[in-house]
Amino acid sequence: MADALQEGIRLQQTGHLKEAEGIYKKILKDNPKDFDAIHLLGTLAYQVGKYELAINLINQAIHLNPHNANFYNNCGPSLRCQGRYTEAIACYKKTLELSPKHPEAYYNLGKTYAEAGEPEKAIEAYDRQLGMYPEHLSARWNRCLANLLLGNFVEGWRDYEIRWEATPASLSKRKFSIPQWKGESLAGKKLFIYAEQGLGDTIQFIRYASLAAERGAYVYVQCQKELVRLIELVPGIQKVITENQEMPVSDFQIPMMSLPFAFKTQIETIPQKFPYISVDTEEAMHWQTRLQNSPSHDQSSTKMNVGIVWAGGPKHPNDTQRSLHIKQLAPLAEIEGVRWISLQKGEPSGQILDAPFPILDWTSELHDFKNTAALISELDAVIAVDTSVAHLAGALNKPVWLLLTYVPDFRWLMRRDDSPWYPNTRLFRQKSHRDWNSAIQDLASYLLRNANTSRK
Repeated sequence: MADALQEGIRLQQTGHLKEAEGIYKKILKDNPKDFDAIHLLGTLAYQVGKYELAINLINQAIHLNPHNANFYNNCGPSLRCQGRYTEAIACYKKTLELSPKHPEAYYNLGKTYAEAGEPEKAIEAYDRQLGMYPEHLSARWNRCLANLLLGNFVEGWRDYEIRWEATPASLSKRKFSIPQWKGESLAGKKLFIYAEQGLGDTIQFIRYASLAAERGAYVYVQCQKELVRLIELVPGIQKVITENQEMPVSDFQIPMMSLPFAFKTQIETIPQKFPYISVDTEEAMHWQTRLQNSPSHDQSSTKMNVGIVWAGGPKHPNDTQRSLHIKQLAPLAEIEGVRWISLQKGEPSGQILDAPFPILDWTSELHDFKNTAALISELDAVIAVDTSVAHLAGALNKPVWLLLTYVPDFRWLMRRDDSPWYPNTRLFRQKSHRDWNSAIQDLASYLLRNANTSRK
């Protein structure tokens, strides 16, 4: 029987889940109380996303053998995936009670605290994990994100460099014959900055290019093709190229997300020159004319032109949580004196047909972010979820009213309604996990109180 169990484990570990399941079930046919086989069936159910089944099976194993630390540790992930954080935390604490040096329990406890919105406790757990297992790179990476979320930038930006070893970024790490810039003098030097993550990241951190130019650098930037014409409007940049163009001869190179570390950024020293991206004057005039000549659904009472984007790109790992369906914005229909202008691109733009209020849609004319920036420059404000348009409006110093998940991306920090990255941005957070209604109602109430005085 032990040989059969080992064969099942081997098959499970190599991805042959159906075959492993067959072996475990055969073992249980001969011995229905084999807690190891029941437990492994539970871990297999977790692998295929059947979390409730996984919890039930592993709890059966725990009932039969309540002293096995691994059973509790392996029940935790399914509870966490269901948002049952208190129960998951109890499982990991029981694991550590039975096995104080369990190789993964503190790490799993840290992940659960982080998702539950308790980053301070997450950091404590990661510290315990790293105290016992200093080589645990995932613990260090997740501790970094928790530190950044809390505004602990010294520790956070230092550990953010571990992304090249602890995350999928390692697969796209580039090799250069020139050194990475780490804060040396830039006077008369040529600095090559390259985008490495999403569009919003590039927009947020391109502000450092101007800072490098102020230190005497000749700055070259490589970025996503959708952003090239926009980034060309950032002061201080000598040349902008796309990812498939040859790098100019340079003295130093640096990935864009390493700039805050190189500049030793703390909350108080975030570059604050706004707007740090310019707009094309001719394009802006075009949109000014369009807005002036476009009828409002209620021309007599229109006081504000507000851009709106309710969904991000589907490739983002957290998109299902950060994005909305336009129907969820129904409370905004109560606000009078607003003309809504869509900034939504991609498949979710089709939801305009279900919109609870009239929306002007010119997005077919927005071919890149330079076009979008020109339109935003003529609006009074932008409402957005956490996506690149929010960063663009923030960079242009427009009022941004941002809808955020209960535990947001690290750049929005915790437990505050403002952003040190974008001083003209106000944050509306979920009051509990997946509770968009609270955030949207808070936004609607805020606009009802302030719409008449929020003109540019």
